[in-house]
Amino acid sequence: MSNRRSTRRRTPRRRRTTTTVRISGRVAREALALLLVLLAIVSTIALFAPNAGAIVKPWHDLLAYLLGWGIAFAPPLLAGFALMLWMRTMPAERWMAATGAALVALALLGAFHLAAGGGMTTVRHHEGGGVIGYGVSAVLAGAIGGAGAWIVLSLALVVGLLLYFNMTVGDLVAAYLQHREDRDELEERALAAAARRAPVGPGRLETEPRSDAAHPSLLMRVRDALIGGEDDEPPVIVRRQRAEPADGGRRVAAQGTGAALPEPAMATAVATATLATESEAHDEAPIGVVPVGDELSDAALERIVRSWELPEIELLADAPPSSAAQLDLTTKGQRIRETLAHFGIGVKVARIQEGPVVTQYALDVEPGIKLSRIEGLADNLALALSARSIRIQAPIPGEPFVGIEIPNSAFDLVTLKEVLASRNFDDLSAQSKLAFALGQDVAGQPFSADLSKMPHVLIAGATGSGKSVCVNAIICSLLMRADP
Repeated sequence: MSNRRSTRRRTPRRRRTTTTVRISGRVAREALALLLVLLAIVSTIALFAPNAGAIVKPWHDLLAYLLGWGIAFAPPLLAGFALMLWMRTMPAERWMAATGAALVALALLGAFHLAAGGGMTTVRHHEGGGVIGYGVSAVLAGAIGGAGAWIVLSLALVVGLLLYFNMTVGDLVAAYLQHREDRDELEERALAAAARRAPVGPGRLETEPRSDAAHPSLLMRVRDALIGGEDDEPPVIVRRQRAEPADGGRRVAAQGTGAALPEPAMATAVATATLATESEAHDEAPIGVVPVGDELSDAALERIVRSWELPEIELLADAPPSSAAQLDLTTKGQRIRETLAHFGIGVKVARIQEGPVVTQYALDVEPGIKLSRIEGLADNLALALSARSIRIQAPIPGEPFVGIEIPNSAFDLVTLKEVLASRNFDDLSAQSKLAFALGQDVAGQPFSADLSKMPHVLIAGATGSGKSVCVNAIICSLLMRADP
């Protein structure tokens, strides 16, 4: 018999694996945040019902010992720090706000203990600023005395508030002055509108806008001194300027020498083409409507052209005042900066260009930042600004800035009158009689065009986009500036 070799399959031994539980930093932060929320809830209960239970009473005694009268600060501070821990990344503005809140709390606790007086006896009775306020006030009073401690605590309170709201004293003064300037501007526009509607007479008073440029007030000088530095220079806000007619609202042909017609007569004259001056009305018979097929003599045609008077621009509607406030524009610029800082992109708002429909924010980006990162945050910026959509122009042509265009919350109506009264249209109409007004660009500047340079014109758009309005604007532009 042959010896058969028996082979056994060797089963590999299973290695013992030890599983280690690793807690990520995000989980740890959220767990700590939940603990702080729980403590904030317990602190709120202890604030209103200190003897509510076996857990609430010791916690109330501990908070009263630490904070004294400042026990009311515990719930909001704990909830605020919990919210900060829940955020994935912490921009510099959030840390600044947290530092400001802590500084305000310390200043108030120290002031509470200085007002209550006494030492540890006051702390044991749960009065003053607690043991924390006692420590702060004792250090300051021992170093610079009681009066000096009050001064330092007051300054610390102001600094904490400025850090929390991320503002400077110059920003506060500038906001107040801008509010006053906006109010004065609205009053001047109302007075100007009332003056235009008032009848012209010998007793009419001409109102002139007030100007503070020649004699700046004390607050303006303080504002210039506080925010005059290059590092904290506020963004330049370019507001829309309503154009005023250079000739006082008159658009008279160079050949016309007659007097102005009242508005009803003007409307009739334009409709029937029977314009005649008051002086010629007594000497010559008015030229009526010429039947089709008849030819006018050269003398009659010359008389029509000579006596033709263009419509007054006052027949057109005035532009309503702008609905955007400068403080709202500055707030949105600050929100853009905070949102980009949340993603680690440092920017500075260099200029705010207000338009009738869109406002452009010119951003000065820190060196080393890729522009594609800013373009990829368009949806995040739209969410932070509560905007329907935004447009990022990286960079603005001819400028070292990145442009962010945001639709205005309320659109401003662009009237035909303010475009026809602009210097842009005057210069273009001096070169061509076929100049017509189109509207305003993104920057709020009047935009006109020359019809003679457009051999083929296509006016297209969706329903309600303004095709008929554009055609009517072309017709009115020609009627307002061109004679027969």
